[in-house]
Amino acid sequence: MKKLLLLIAVLFVALESMAVDPQIQRDLNAARNLARSGKESEALALYEKAFYEHPEYQAVFPYLRNAYMKARMYDKLIEACTIVLKIRPKDVSVRLALGQAWASKGDKARAKEIWENVIHTHPSNRSYYSLVAYELTRNHMDEDAIDLYLRGEKTLGQPHTFARELSRTYERIGDYKKATEELLNVLLIKPKDAFRVERELKRLMSRSNRSTVLDIVKSRAEKKSKWPVIHRILGDLYLLEGEYDQALKEYGMTGAEEPLWELAERAEREGLYDTALHSYESLAEGKSKYSTMASFRIGTVLEASKKYEEAINAYKRFIHDFPRDPRVSQTKYRIGFVRVNGLSDPQGALPYFQSLADSRAREGVGLDSKFMIADCNLRLGNLRAAATELESVMEVAPSSRVFFLLGEITYFQGDFDSALAIYDKVANRFPESDYVNDALWRHVFISDNSDNRKHLHRIAGAQRLLYSRDYDSAIEDLKALLRDAPGSSLADDCILLVGEALEGKESYNEAIAAYKDLLNLCPESRLRPEAKRRIAELFAERLNNKKAAIEELEEVLLKFPDYVLASTVRNRIEELKAEDHP
Repeated sequence: MKKLLLLIAVLFVALESMAVDPQIQRDLNAARNLARSGKESEALALYEKAFYEHPEYQAVFPYLRNAYMKARMYDKLIEACTIVLKIRPKDVSVRLALGQAWASKGDKARAKEIWENVIHTHPSNRSYYSLVAYELTRNHMDEDAIDLYLRGEKTLGQPHTFARELSRTYERIGDYKKATEELLNVLLIKPKDAFRVERELKRLMSRSNRSTVLDIVKSRAEKKSKWPVIHRILGDLYLLEGEYDQALKEYGMTGAEEPLWELAERAEREGLYDTALHSYESLAEGKSKYSTMASFRIGTVLEASKKYEEAINAYKRFIHDFPRDPRVSQTKYRIGFVRVNGLSDPQGALPYFQSLADSRAREGVGLDSKFMIADCNLRLGNLRAAATELESVMEVAPSSRVFFLLGEITYFQGDFDSALAIYDKVANRFPESDYVNDALWRHVFISDNSDNRKHLHRIAGAQRLLYSRDYDSAIEDLKALLRDAPGSSLADDCILLVGEALEGKESYNEAIAAYKDLLNLCPESRLRPEAKRRIAELFAERLNNKKAAIEELEEVLLKFPDYVLASTVRNRIEELKAEDHP
């Protein structure tokens, strides 16, 4: 279309550039000024004066034609065209204008006859097919334009030379099947236009039946199995539709690795781990710029899909195959992290973190490793060793995370006054951190139960077991406390922690039952809204029952309007509704 408009512009510029009588030029300039001032009728009069006095001057006609079209004076334009054609019978621009005048009058058959005559006198000129087809389409004669394009391809002996124009015309009349087929034909003559064709295909999918477009591209790919560009496009369309396995298959037939990498990353982000894993494995087998990183990402995908032993093996292979890669330290950290958080093996994780802490003590990975050493020791019950490690980190990089874990250790040790002081530091020194709410929650809990230190010691011990993921022992201790002190002010906290331990064991229905026990047995408890919120999250995230989750959260707002996390609950309701009805 741009080339066509440029051609028309060039024709008119060429006409205007021819020599013009000075008086005519003055009349034209005056007429243009009048037109710009909104004095259209006066401008038209000057154009007519210049034309009828000197119809042989080519520069005059374009202005008169435009003025007549704007004023809808089609008979006058036909008269002017007839005069010019007697002087220049082969002038294509005038013949096009004559056809437009008849079309504007409503006689499209006469217009088509005039335009077809242009083709008849120039049967081997591709540009004239484009010019005439343009006139046909802008006058809503799309079927005639399609016929002309097809005849042009045959006459010129240039298959698919008008493929793009045909695609757009078919689209205008709603024939998306043929629009897609012609768009793919563009690739036969201009394979370098692949990205542009793909954009157009995606636009067609957004306007029509998506499966129609996809099926046509798929059919073309099956017929041309050794044509990489069509498989790349089909892979991209599958990716757009979320059909990742199909995308992986198509990308594998292209030999190109960039789209395969994009697929792998997107699949990993969206939790489609099998597809991501297969993509990374394909990339890792090659020797491209992606192979090393793909080898590392195999481990991250296996870790995310909870295949912890396989993830560790993948990370170890990476270290063996790429010992000098800068990601080796990060890989060792991931092995330790998976051991402690995935396999609940803090003892097995310690050597990895210790090696990083010793070699990179003041770097990010070294400091993170020292924190994880403290975490491992805490899980193993070595509270003093954990505290010592955190104190060494605090000297270099004090943070809310370090302070909070130190507070937890102090709390688990039963030194409640010191723990309160540390939680205060978290709130005061790091008011915007992620640990503030947990620190404040713990502070309130200790303060509210300061007169019941004996039971507080026992519940702190149970919470340490929870931290160590010794869920059965934690449940046993909590239930023992409930039996020993059924009327204790800590009864509701004990029940809530039992539910938390059951969640850790992945006994989700039992956890819901525990939280419901809290609601039924402790009608005055401040923890009731929290219990309902946790029930809702279990329904949403573990039991795939968003409707029940929304109902629970709406009850929280209805029954506990002053709940401290009310705004969070409202936001969560909106999130779940959006997920349920995307």
